Amino acid sequence: MGLNIRLHGISGFTNPFRLSYRTGISPGNEMVIATGYTSYGSSTYPANTDTLVFTGTTASGASFDTNYWFKLTDTVTGAYIIEKLTTHQEEEFSFCLHCCDFDYNGTAIYVAP
Repeated sequence: MGLNIRLHGISGFTNPFRLSYRTGISPGNEMVIATGYTSYGSSTYPANTDTLVFTGTTASGASFDTNYWFKLTDTVTGAYIIEKLTTHQEEEFSFCLHCCDFDYNGTAIYVAP
C-alpha cells in the first residue's frame, strides 16, 4: 500500500488546467516556477475537476517526509496556483496500516488520476 495524496476542493478554473509538481523546501524562484515543475497525469484536466489523486512516480506511491509543491496552471491564460503539502514520516501512519479494518462495504467513488 503506497502513499497517495488526494488534492480536493479544486476550484476557480474556467478553462482546462495542468497539474505539475516538485519537491523541496520552497516553490522556487521565477525560473524554477517557469520550468522546474514536472507534469503529472493527464495532459489537461477539465475546469470542473474537483479532485485529483497524486500517486507519486514510483510503485510505492508518493514519498513520506517530503515537501510537495503542486502547481495548477490554466492552459488558456497561463495563470497558476502553487500549493504546498508536507507528508509526515511513515511511522505516523504505520499503526493505522496494521490495525484498521477496511472491510466497509459502502460505495466507492473512482477518481481518475
